[in-house]
Amino acid sequence: KLRDATRRYWLHWAEASAPRDPAEPASPVARAGASGALSRGEFARRFCASSDLFHHGHRRPTASVNFISAHDGFTLADFTSHSRKHNHANGEDNQDGRDNELCASLGAEGWSDDAATSLRRARVRRALLATLLLAQGTPMLWSGDEMGHSQSGNNNAWNQDNATSWLHWDRADGALCDFVAQVVALRRAEPALRHDRWFTSEPTGPLERTLVWSTPSGAPMHHHDWHHGQEGAFACRIEGARDSSHLWLAFNPEAQDLEFILPEMAGDGGWTVALDSALHWKVGHPVSRRLSVPAFSVMVLTHRATPTIS
Repeated sequence: KLRDATRRYWLHWAEASAPRDPAEPASPVARAGASGALSRGEFARRFCASSDLFHHGHRRPTASVNFISAHDGFTLADFTSHSRKHNHANGEDNQDGRDNELCASLGAEGWSDDAATSLRRARVRRALLATLLLAQGTPMLWSGDEMGHSQSGNNNAWNQDNATSWLHWDRADGALCDFVAQVVALRRAEPALRHDRWFTSEPTGPLERTLVWSTPSGAPMHHHDWHHGQEGAFACRIEGARDSSHLWLAFNPEAQDLEFILPEMAGDGGWTVALDSALHWKVGHPVSRRLSVPAFSVMVLTHRATPTIS
């Protein structure tokens, strides 16, 4: 569930803003048009461990195994750089493999040295990885996605025991590896990002954490906001015990930077940047009430509560 939802959420807006060669067939994302945009409600459900599917009986959020790519499909690098599969090397006249797998070229089919295309792809890939690694549940990262591994658009490379499927560490994207390590370290450092109980909207006990979604203006999400297909950006606030840190996560899949209004918190301290997948804001940067969230990015901010002195 998270795989297709996350791809639709990030690829729709990026593909719509990218130039397209009319000689190339449209990608599955482009063919879907405006109707292919994922609602914020669906994204929120998948980000919160698909609670509509797993929140019953004694199942915990870790029952949701989250992934954005797997062995029987495109790699992350390929579904953000191809509009269709390229399986001719498999010897089945490109008839094998999954047809219409969600993918988008984001500016050019396959590898490109165009600066704008490379920037767009890099931002979308980091946003996808951040979504996967920060989502509630059990993350599953396909080996090679953290280093930018490509199979040249082959989404069924099981019989390619050669350079197509091998991991080339000498060509690894070091900056992407560093980013993945940063997100993993953040997940490890913040208990709220690996909370193994279902989030609630109101405090119900010392072990519970609340999660509340809001529009970029800071207003609570209402029914029409969840299903508004022309807007994709929104944020959530996660709170726990009184003396713990509070988290604020912003998602901006759109093609322009957007201003967000942060929650006003009681007590001393303030919001600071813990993660910016666009690599614009530095970790530790202090933020007041307004923040420009870059296009195609995920941001995480922390607010440290003042310890209670008894």
